[in-house]
Amino acid sequence: DREYVVLGDPLVHVILPLLPSSDQEMLLSAGRQAFTDDFGFAPKGLWLPETAVSKEVLVSARSVGYEFVPLRDSQVTNIPYGTCLDAKHNVCVVKTANNQEMAILLGNSGLSGFVSFQPWSTYNAEGFMAGRQQNEQKSGSNALMMMDLERFGHHQKGANDFLKRILEIQEGYGFSPINMRQVLEAKDWRREKTYVDVNDNTSWSCDHDLGRWTGQCGCDSPSESTRRIKQEFHENLTKMNEFINTSLDTRFPGWRSEFSNLFISFADDIFTGTNFGPSLDQMVKSAGGNEAKIKLYLAKIEVMVGMTSCGWFFGADDRPERSIPSSMIRGVKNLLPEFCI
Repeated sequence: DREYVVLGDPLVHVILPLLPSSDQEMLLSAGRQAFTDDFGFAPKGLWLPETAVSKEVLVSARSVGYEFVPLRDSQVTNIPYGTCLDAKHNVCVVKTANNQEMAILLGNSGLSGFVSFQPWSTYNAEGFMAGRQQNEQKSGSNALMMMDLERFGHHQKGANDFLKRILEIQEGYGFSPINMRQVLEAKDWRREKTYVDVNDNTSWSCDHDLGRWTGQCGCDSPSESTRRIKQEFHENLTKMNEFINTSLDTRFPGWRSEFSNLFISFADDIFTGTNFGPSLDQMVKSAGGNEAKIKLYLAKIEVMVGMTSCGWFFGADDRPERSIPSSMIRGVKNLLPEFCI
């Protein structure tokens, strides 16, 4: 049941609702394939970057084989008949536009935020688990907490050891990893599903129509200058992406399968800054491609990397992450001088 315990993700950490559905599906499919190549199985659950969601994204996720996604409780709406989606009933269902179902595993926004932003809460694994155990004994259930894995070890040094310790001792406190196969196949749940809607264009880290990544909101208190920069980055990369997609669709129909395989093949080189250009050039040409196709593929990779969410996430004027979209935009201009913003 490991495919129902471990979550997959798209190939790059982009805000999926800000991309066209064709790109959403391509990145989700590529991420799932890369996961399968690395670990030998295809996950059924998907961690959306920043839990950024829309109804369209759920259609894309379902189409590539995902069956459930975790979201914060603030991201769902239209709970029927006043149903209480509490800690005992934190799995619900969204019916997608093409009449398929996507299960939603709901996390408690308050508790998730507390663990995410209070470093002291993850200093002592034994104390943390004892508190969860006491809460279970007192109320009969435990609210689900969820947060990005980068919280453990990246944003808080040493917290990865806390997480590792949790996994080692959890059974002693009566806990085990959630097995969503057991949840989704339980007779009681299948008989009494709770159908909800998702709040389009929401995420755990921005409730303002994803304005954190378009320069349209004040999350993390950006200056007016930084907001303008964010807005320009988003607009430029979006226009570039539209130009590249249209050019590839027109000149090289069916390109997405080849591009997706190349992206997977060179993912490690792309993310470590290794020069993969000559190898990609050789692979495309050996399959009958030309210089124009190679440049468009390289530009497409630049755009996808440029849209990595951390380039917009923080509000301070001097954040180094903004060099990601900035340098990728320069790269596209160099590759495609015919493109004019």
